[in-house]
Amino acid sequence: MAFKKEEIPLNLGQKVTLKVRNEVFNVQIRGFCRGQYIILDLPKIGSDYFRIVPQTGLQIHYTKDGLFVNFKSSSILPFAQAISLLIFEYPRTVDTHNLRKFERFKANLPISFFSEDEGQKKEDLGIIRDISSVAFIYSCASKKERKPIEIKF
Repeated sequence: MAFKKEEIPLNLGQKVTLKVRNEVFNVQIRGFCRGQYIILDLPKIGSDYFRIVPQTGLQIHYTKDGLFVNFKSSSILPFAQAISLLIFEYPRTVDTHNLRKFERFKANLPISFFSEDEGQKKEDLGIIRDISSVAFIYSCASKKERKPIEIKF
């Protein structure tokens, strides 16, 4: 039976840091079922797989989109066969910390902007990638120095 637990921002292929018995490994998320289990790569030391028995305590942490996620859980099954995987319980509690001062939103807005260079106004095209309440991140083809720009949407 699956219990409704706190949502964790997970992506397949997301690199996470796994701590098992004071050993630290960098592994990837291979799969998950919300509220039930999470599947990771089985950690390796050299060419040998790290031995993990069922009910071993694990600690996982990672950063995603400016959010630090940290949780503890216990292993269900280490599977060291042709495909080596570690299956562990979906955590009951999760610690999350926002690392950004202002919340940012991903965007993909085309813009044209003007910059003054030696008294001449130059027009350039770009894309706004990230927006917050105090600033935005944009990209353009030409390299710009820190000069004031005027933007038209």
